[in-house]
Amino acid sequence: MQREFNDLLEEVKRLDGLVSELGNTEAIAATRSKLEEIRSSISEFVEKTHIQSVSDVNQIKSELEYHAFSVRQLILQRKRLFKIFEIASQSLRQTDAGHVADVLSSIESTDTQFYQDIFCLLLSGGKRNGYFVEFGACDGLAINNTILLEQRFGWKGILAEPATTWHEALFKNRTAIIDTRCVWSKSNEVLSFTETEDALESSVILEDEQQSRASYSVNTISLEDLLLEHKAPSVIDYLSMDVEGSEAVILESFPFSKYRFEFVSLEHRAESEEAHLVQLMAQNGYRQVLREFSGGDGFYVPEDKAAKLNLK
Repeated sequence: MQREFNDLLEEVKRLDGLVSELGNTEAIAATRSKLEEIRSSISEFVEKTHIQSVSDVNQIKSELEYHAFSVRQLILQRKRLFKIFEIASQSLRQTDAGHVADVLSSIESTDTQFYQDIFCLLLSGGKRNGYFVEFGACDGLAINNTILLEQRFGWKGILAEPATTWHEALFKNRTAIIDTRCVWSKSNEVLSFTETEDALESSVILEDEQQSRASYSVNTISLEDLLLEHKAPSVIDYLSMDVEGSEAVILESFPFSKYRFEFVSLEHRAESEEAHLVQLMAQNGYRQVLREFSGGDGFYVPEDKAAKLNLK
């Protein structure tokens, strides 16, 4: 057990080194303070000789690992911000400075996990009146990738959400087109949809039955039919998919030659799942970009756009 906690101390030391790379700011000073708190807690525990039980050890170890994870997320979020500013400075050469300023002033307003909306806006030159399609919209507000686009930049689009627990709030919160069918590989099928204890993770694909709280039948619609039915434009500025593992199933049957997506974010839950999505998107002319900054999502843009903007 002592070795495991020594490993944690080494992890804290490594994180402290990463913080050093980010400069000397008040935020980083606060992060360093948290690291020191974690380091002290680990050292104090290691010095104790009256360990009561294995469960006590595991609980403390879990808490320390959680704090270390939180620090890593803070560092990654700051790295994303630095990348955003880098892209913004590059955009100034090709885009109206006022548009870029509008995007940067919106950073504090976003509720996205990985700044999906901000990256999307910057790569579109701060576009106004764009068009989005989002699956897994939930209530349209919490951790939502398109609310800022709709409310502050005048974008329109389609929101798809089959979970009934979200419908009332979604219709209340958003002005976009709302479709309550389940986007799937084919239209007019009936699937069993399962809501989980964490409603944000409800899905037609459920790996742990014990996590479910309600199951019911939902009608399906393919992505192509969804776009046709709601008269979406052939060029869509942003496609956001967070459907808990169904991304590949939906995209494998989609006719990419009929539509162009200027920016795509796809959630992935495992390396194998991501690798499959990367290959699938590449086969259809899309390159994964900004992987270091996209967290649990994959960001994709058309190959010609990636080349033009020198995105990797």
